[in-house]
Amino acid sequence: MKPIQRIALCFLSAILLLLTACGDQGSGNTSTSGGGGNSPPPPLQSDLILIQNGITEYSLVVPQKDADVLSAAYAIRTLFLKETGVKLQIVKDNNPQGTHEILLGKTNRPLSETVYAGIQGKGDYCVMRADKTVAIAAGSAELLQATAELLLEQCYSKGVLKMPSDYRLEHFDNYLTLLKDGASDYAIVISRNNHADYDRAYYLQNIIRQATGTRIKIVYDTVGEQEKEILFGSPNRSEITTVKENFETDLDYFVGVMGNKLVICTATEEAAPAAITWFEENLLYESETLSISPSINHLYICRYELFSEIATLLNNRVEGERKRLESVEKVTVYSPTDSWWYSHHQAFSIINGVMVAVWTQGRFNENDCGQRIAISTSTDFVHWSETVPLIDTWQGEHSEMVLGLGGLYNDGETLTVYFKAGEYKKELLRENGTLRPIAD
Repeated sequence: MKPIQRIALCFLSAILLLLTACGDQGSGNTSTSGGGGNSPPPPLQSDLILIQNGITEYSLVVPQKDADVLSAAYAIRTLFLKETGVKLQIVKDNNPQGTHEILLGKTNRPLSETVYAGIQGKGDYCVMRADKTVAIAAGSAELLQATAELLLEQCYSKGVLKMPSDYRLEHFDNYLTLLKDGASDYAIVISRNNHADYDRAYYLQNIIRQATGTRIKIVYDTVGEQEKEILFGSPNRSEITTVKENFETDLDYFVGVMGNKLVICTATEEAAPAAITWFEENLLYESETLSISPSINHLYICRYELFSEIATLLNNRVEGERKRLESVEKVTVYSPTDSWWYSHHQAFSIINGVMVAVWTQGRFNENDCGQRIAISTSTDFVHWSETVPLIDTWQGEHSEMVLGLGGLYNDGETLTVYFKAGEYKKELLRENGTLRPIAD
């Protein structure tokens, strides 16, 4: 072959390679933020039409037993109906798998499993496509709805809902992982010198266990300091000292991430319930993985002058004026004399002008055999009726039943008291079948 011919062929080959590369780049609408999750799936070769001119082959698929996702699905369907005029069918994932599905939440479909492998916290979300199936995943049902709305906003135009071949919508945070796959390197650290911290830490431990199935151990601050710790209350750690420098009142608390540690610090025992509630409502991701956003840095300072004078009332006027009282009126509803020494699970309501106090009552300890539900009433807050059993204890198969208050429901006409009843296994009881098993 002559030199001039070889040069021409090489030049032509270079042009063809360049054109091929440009053609593969695409020009779809891509929205990506954060850094995390799974690697993107192999590039898709064509755009995906979900809705066109009021017609669709797609349905919304939800997990069979997830009421929150089902509720979000109805809201998403309404949103799509308003924007596109198409009413999508909602089906549960116990139905046979179809070829045109929009998966919402953790369905039993393989694509859902793939996309949820990257979801670690409440702020994470992702939209992924594989062939003709679309998966929408998020760390909460509320965010699931917002993610679907964002998809619609970015991909719907002029009667067509189209996902470009290179479309990807995602956001992942760099979370502090407290436990994963049923295991944790963390321990809840409390003060050896503050016995009240243990009860609150035990409650925090139960919140995590109920949400994830994993029990994180509780240790005292006398053990050597570890890299990974959940500092709770007032343990002897430098992080706690630093946080407490910002406290001003007895009701102040802090919830945040400091390095590899989660810090839940309270000025006093009275502030602990509020701190735990804030943690539960804002940080907890319910799955086999518990992850905390490193950006969490919540410091609460009570703006009232003295803890002993705090009382806030919200009146019934539209403007919702807040009133500060100079003192708090207190009264003792029940004080033990010679029996029934343990009281907990208190609940209070007012119906037809009568104040009703209901609580769980035990002879000596919490959740011992024979625990019952007690009640007392008042019409003036100052004078209370003699405490009597609303639901008295009864004999089970091996011992007296353990009753526990489950809450109140007041519809203005009827006050309903919920309770639960259980019994320990015979071989676990102590003191001739009268006392509960030990903590373990």
